[in-house]
Amino acid sequence: MTVVGANSRTAVTDSSGAFAFDALPAGAYVLAVEVGSTREKRLAVTLSLTAAAASVTLPDLGFTPVGTLTGTVKDAAMMPAAAVTVPRCAT
Repeated sequence: MTVVGANSRTAVTDSSGAFAFDALPAGAYVLAVEVGSTREKRLAVTLSLTAAAASVTLPDLGFTPVGTLTGTVKDAAMMPAAAVTVPRCAT
């Protein structure tokens, strides 16, 4: 993730997903988080640090995981069936 503003930095989350950017000067910032294996791919939050509010707790950023579904279509004789259309159905 990257925070861009008066002082730009990059951080990596720990095993619980937590992160911190310490000693940022007051100013406006954009926090951008990229998670490639998700539907959203990237989320961004705009925030402002002031001298009076030197610490900001952001809301949780939620990403929707995506995956891969694989399988084999077989005919009644349990042989692989070629040229079968397998539709993708959403729930």
